[in-house]
Amino acid sequence: MKDLQVKLVALVLAVVGVGLCYYKVTWLGFPLRSDDQTEVWTVEARVQFEAQGGPAKVRFHIPRMPPGFAVLDEDFVSSKYGLATEEDETSREALWAVRRAKGKQALYYRIQLLPDAEAVSTRQPVSPEYPVKPDYLELEGQAVSALLDQVRSESADIASFTRELLLRLNCPAPEENILLLREDREEPEAWVRQIIRVLAGARIPARMVHLLPLRDGVRHGVLVPWLEVHNEHEWIAFNPYTADRGLPSDMLMWFQGDRPMVNVIGGRGEKVEFSAARQTEVLVAVAQQRAKTEGSVITDFSLLSLPLQTQNVYRVLLLVPLGAFVMVVLRNFIGVKTFGTFMPILIALAFRETELLWGLVLFTLLVALALAVRLYLETLKLFWCRDWRRYSSS
Repeated sequence: MKDLQVKLVALVLAVVGVGLCYYKVTWLGFPLRSDDQTEVWTVEARVQFEAQGGPAKVRFHIPRMPPGFAVLDEDFVSSKYGLATEEDETSREALWAVRRAKGKQALYYRIQLLPDAEAVSTRQPVSPEYPVKPDYLELEGQAVSALLDQVRSESADIASFTRELLLRLNCPAPEENILLLREDREEPEAWVRQIIRVLAGARIPARMVHLLPLRDGVRHGVLVPWLEVHNEHEWIAFNPYTADRGLPSDMLMWFQGDRPMVNVIGGRGEKVEFSAARQTEVLVAVAQQRAKTEGSVITDFSLLSLPLQTQNVYRVLLLVPLGAFVMVVLRNFIGVKTFGTFMPILIALAFRETELLWGLVLFTLLVALALAVRLYLETLKLFWCRDWRRYSSS
């Protein structure tokens, strides 16, 4: 019965240990080696405007769980401004406000990101509303109807419908009815709006999303409009010029919608500039920061949360069970004769602190001293005897 209890306790402890290890490696990104490194992106947005001397309010779109990236940290730098954040199912905004401001103003937002292909955004609503068919002009309506009929006959679902439509609209040698719809192709935002307007004729939900190209060392980055359509299950992204499906791995989704990126009340001449930098950091530190951002309490019970001096002590102590296991295998399975189970481990730990040369010298002196003391004690008959009953009765 006791043997069964020991096995159950050992099994539970093993399952808990393996489960914690799997969670930390899979979900929090902790590495199996301490020297593993990863790339981290730092993106900064600078909002500038001219205050008019009275109250000023600034609304600025910021990323909300961008797909393909894990948010490690974010900072807001705004002297004398009050700060609040608002978010809903599709967007997130930073709100700055101050009682009185005059002259040039600069507000900063900084976000630190870890590329993560498995990170999925949850910003989109489950069931977007179907758009109302626009009131096209006569010639425009005829061109849209003819184009949609052609695309519909050569597609099977919403994704293939959108791709075929984009290929026709961006054809190098377009037909006459398509030329009528390509007047705004040189303006990226106007072009995406035109595509959404055409898709509305087929009652396909579509929206504009704004992406930031990530380039190391960029100082004056700008957002690029992209297209997304809903296929009754999820939002699918498309390049509005090449019809390529999906979001590029080197682009960060900043916000979605056709609203202005920044709205300033009490100021004028608003301008937004983006900067980006790529740096390499130790993966352990990145995983700790990610766990803190996600609110995980696992790291609170980790040795990494202890002072550095205490970590070094536990680092040595945790080698003892591993060393004991190695010694047991060497003695019982291989047959190597040793001084015992823990004595070689203690000697190895001593050599670790004193280095090999001085450790050998100290070990030799201690063994010699111990042998000398033992010989002296044997002459005095002060030695330990296992059969103590025989001597006690005599």
